Amino acid sequence: MKLTIGQTSKAVGLSKTSICKHIENGRLSAAWNNETNPHQREIDASEILRVYGVDVTIPPSRRPTGDAKKHSPDTPFDMVVKAKDETIAALKAEIERLSEQVVVKDEQIKASTRLLEAQKTDPYAAILDRLEAIEKEVVSSPEPATEPPPKSFWQRLVG
Repeated sequence: MKLTIGQTSKAVGLSKTSICKHIENGRLSAAWNNETNPHQREIDASEILRVYGVDVTIPPSRRPTGDAKKHSPDTPFDMVVKAKDETIAALKAEIERLSEQVVVKDEQIKASTRLLEAQKTDPYAAILDRLEAIEKEVVSSPEPATEPPPKSFWQRLVG
């Protein structure tokens, strides 16, 4: 089935000028009608369906309206937009999850830093270190030799 530019413009809902521009730009292909009218271009129905998404083989009364077509989720463009929106939503959820993990890690780092600082400034640590040092000195140093106590008078006499 082939349509003229005028019939195509009515079926698609565009002006004849727009259809001609699409033909000139190469978006839409049309052939000259050499049999009946050599000055008239004809457009194949499959080409209209490919470019505009309108099936001209269906009677106009049974075709979906332009608004229904625009809001139909079945068009390839709408499916791409829907997929893009789903991807964006998934990426936003992933960013939110990673942000929460960063907050938890920051809190863990702060807590670890506080613990390390507390170990450095422990008031009892210096005392414990000093006691350990004294204990090591006592253990490692030999006991001085003690002289026996002096003998009493009777011990010296008896012997």
